Amino acid sequence: MALLLLVLCGFLILGIAIYAVSRSSARLARTEGVSVFDLKRAMAWVAGRLPESVDLDEETIARLLLLQVDYLRACGVATFGNVDQVAVEAAEELGAVTLDEEDMVTTVLGLAWEEKLDVDEVDVVVVLDANNGYLRSIGAIGDASGS
Repeated sequence: MALLLLVLCGFLILGIAIYAVSRSSARLARTEGVSVFDLKRAMAWVAGRLPESVDLDEETIARLLLLQVDYLRACGVATFGNVDQVAVEAAEELGAVTLDEEDMVTTVLGLAWEEKLDVDEVDVVVVLDANNGYLRSIGAIGDASGS
């Protein structure tokens, strides 16, 4: 009798474990992946793709990348985490977003000039274009097909 009770308890525990794993797997399958922006990796990616005619130091490249992240955050497509109210409100207000690269360049260039960064339009376009390649490579931007 005790052996039968022990076997039944074992099956019950096994059933609960299978249910829990199945439920978690199903929830994860429906959850979109999160892309994490790593500034050092982005800087290395961008620096390796800049033409020789663009002569920017690491600090300037980093500032331009962070200004682009701020722009994306204001558009609701980037966040500093779950409690980023600015990004949440922008995402709720704007819904699905198609980014306007010309607006992004103009905005980032204006902010760079406000910060007295020694950059011109070409510098900003080249850095942002290279960073867009990095963002595509980590799955942060692009359509559902990954392009």
